[in-house]
Amino acid sequence: MAHREFTDVKGLLWAVWDVRPSISTDGVSPPGMLLGEDASQGWLAFQCGNERRRFYAPPDGWESFTDAQLAKLCHHAVTVGPSR
Repeated sequence: MAHREFTDVKGLLWAVWDVRPSISTDGVSPPGMLLGEDASQGWLAFQCGNERRRFYAPPDGWESFTDAQLAKLCHHAVTVGPSR
């Protein structure tokens, strides 16, 4: 799991990392984890304070993107609720 930090155009520091869901050998998601089609390929998780976002189907090589490129992905990411 790669992890990066970047600063957006507003000067906010974001953390970003990739999430790759694992599927059990019987093809069923782990207990309590229902994955939609968007999530099946994984996502980039963005976090800044209490704000969390997901960008589904992360592009190859995102780890070496510039701060501006990561900020653009973050801007287009889906806002998600607090973790359980």
